[in-house]
Amino acid sequence: MRANLLQVWGPLADASVVAYLTCPDCMMPSPVGDDAIAYRCHSCFTEVVFESCGGCGFRQSIPSRWHTAYTCGKCGAKCLIPRRRLYSTSTKAFGVQGYGHTYPKF
Repeated sequence: MRANLLQVWGPLADASVVAYLTCPDCMMPSPVGDDAIAYRCHSCFTEVVFESCGGCGFRQSIPSRWHTAYTCGKCGAKCLIPRRRLYSTSTKAFGVQGYGHTYPKF
């Protein structure tokens, strides 16, 4: 007798442990752990970090080569980038909602 092919035999993989974020430079998706504070794009090798706007709280990804400031992707405010990133206070990948832009925005 043939086994039921639709029956699940093992635990299901939890899809919430990996976020597929799109690189702000090359726009290619890369798998990123939900609790990551940075990642390197698998396509263009850009290091991407996550920041939150101080004005509106919009959580966004930006390339780490922007050292001083970026423009919020939602409200357009100038956001300063901290010199040091602590894991406990950094924005995590799970909550990222969009992209930041260069400052000044071109």
